Amino acid sequence: MTAYFVFDADENLVTERIYFDQLTIVKQLIGGLDKRNPADLIKLGRAVIGILAMSGEAPDERLTATAPWAE
Repeated sequence: MTAYFVFDADENLVTERIYFDQLTIVKQLIGGLDKRNPADLIKLGRAVIGILAMSGEAPDERLTATAPWAE
């Protein structure tokens, strides 16, 4: 994860942007599962279904309607 804080000339916080790597989070969630264990395979299937269900959504408008960078 990285976080960027943008300040204006008067040192007022203008924007905070946070970025994180979703693939690393997924790898950590499913990395501990034993792929030979039937119970863990069910958990893995549910995780994949959940990830796919979230991937088709449009991003929250508040995340895409940010103010342009001004110098």
